[in-house]
Amino acid sequence: MTLIPEVTTQERILDRLKAAVSVSVGPQMAQSMELETYSEYVLNQLVHRLTAFVLAERVDTKPYTAIEHVYFPESPWQHFKQKHQLLWWMKWFVKRRPVDYQKVDVTVSVTADLYATYPRASYSHAPYDQFGPVVWQQMTRRIDE
Repeated sequence: MTLIPEVTTQERILDRLKAAVSVSVGPQMAQSMELETYSEYVLNQLVHRLTAFVLAERVDTKPYTAIEHVYFPESPWQHFKQKHQLLWWMKWFVKRRPVDYQKVDVTVSVTADLYATYPRASYSHAPYDQFGPVVWQQMTRRIDE
């Protein structure tokens, strides 16, 4: 009797392909552009972040409020049952005595700002028809109460 399961492997040949990302920016964005590089430890990857200022006009602002129902275990014992409910030694117990949850209502308020951005505009005092094409951008920010 063998304790190690049989392992089958398949050989694959991979090609190495070159990938590139190109970004076209106007002179206004190029002046404020910053490149940040950092390591993403969870996925074990290198991340490049390109940031720049863009000329924009706030067109609309709308507040939104929602009530979310969040459920938490009622006690440390209930949390323990929830955490281990799929294990063989706890499954039968949780089936007979289910986890008790406490319902908490959380109010979340956000504001959505709609911007007309002009990434090709070179300066803010140009005539309106020389701003270039508009790119619509919506940004959401949380309202703390």
